[in-house]
Amino acid sequence: MKNILVPTDFSKTAQVSTEYAAHLAKSLNAKITLYHAFHVPAPVTGVPAIVVSPEEMEAENMERLQAIASDLNTKLGTHINIECKSKIGFAVESITEESKSSDYSLIVMGIDGSSAIAEVLIGSSTTAVMRYSKIPLLAVPAGSTYKDINHITFAWDLHDISHPENLNALFDIGRAHKSSMDIVHIVEKGKKDDVDVQKETEHIKQFAKDYDFTFSVNESEDVVDGLNECVDKFGSDLIALIPQKHSFFERLINEPSSKKMAFHTHVPLLTIPN
Repeated sequence: MKNILVPTDFSKTAQVSTEYAAHLAKSLNAKITLYHAFHVPAPVTGVPAIVVSPEEMEAENMERLQAIASDLNTKLGTHINIECKSKIGFAVESITEESKSSDYSLIVMGIDGSSAIAEVLIGSSTTAVMRYSKIPLLAVPAGSTYKDINHITFAWDLHDISHPENLNALFDIGRAHKSSMDIVHIVEKGKKDDVDVQKETEHIKQFAKDYDFTFSVNESEDVVDGLNECVDKFGSDLIALIPQKHSFFERLINEPSSKKMAFHTHVPLLTIPN
């Protein structure tokens, strides 16, 4: 992994995700790009305003980004390569375009609240970027702190993977941390025997290459409970999934809000576009 895009709006939530990204970059020997999108407020008729040029705004943003970069290296106690960028544009569109313009392997963004999956399902800027991004996005809950990623739970619906290169970020993170990985498929009660475990394990090996993993089929009354049980069982430090149509992720979206909010409150979520 060469370059990680780390958008920030200078909020406390973004501070958590930038620190997480810096630790991740250190473990991956990767560069990070701190990115801030801004727009010039339109003048309001009859309201006195101090005119600030886009150039002045960009310069001020760059100073703040560079201060964050310096602080990150101080906290890490080592030097990682950090580039700073600030461009005019609305957040979602600007971040999405930036992710296409350079050789980025991953986007790391913060999300408000304590539950990654809840924010993803309820909606946020991070969600919107996730939907449009062509590269993996790691959503870091505001209440989380970086720790070694010892175990990864990868929830997969057994759909064919049309862009296997997008799995590289997942396996790069796993290899850097020597993480154990459980690939799980969740089915409704009574349908476990419909899945040919040996066949699907061989299928996954085509994408996982030399990565050592376990594959299991888990039965549950609903998707949220099933994923929760897996995360509890394995003590997961990272959840990965491929959000696509006609999948368990789509069924999860249709769950009542109370069920969405019941999903794990602290585990970062890696979404892999397909």
